[in-house]
Amino acid sequence: DNIETSEKIQKSGILPVFASLLTPQSSCTAKVANVIAEVAKNEFIRNSCVDAGLIPPLVQLLNCKDQEVLLQTGRALGNICYDSHEGRSAVDHAGGAQIVIDHLRSLDLFYCPV
Repeated sequence: DNIETSEKIQKSGILPVFASLLTPQSSCTAKVANVIAEVAKNEFIRNSCVDAGLIPPLVQLLNCKDQEVLLQTGRALGNICYDSHEGRSAVDHAGGAQIVIDHLRSLDLFYCPV
């Protein structure tokens, strides 16, 4: 069940390890973000993702040019934030909302010049 699974993941100590692997230079970044996205589907693990320090490196990856990294990062952040005030607050505090707004503004100017 989800509670038991989340307890096992938390006790394993893997979440902080994921945070250390989330670098733009790493060839495994997209895969790590994908694993985080899948783990964060479990509602009982979302706050642990925040507590493990996953939000700041994920937010920084929103500036990455690699489309697969962006896709998996968006999935991970979306799942962590889903129905989680703590997750949304952490993303906002890390500057994630502003990065997304800036990206959307640049797309708007690109596709709809003034």
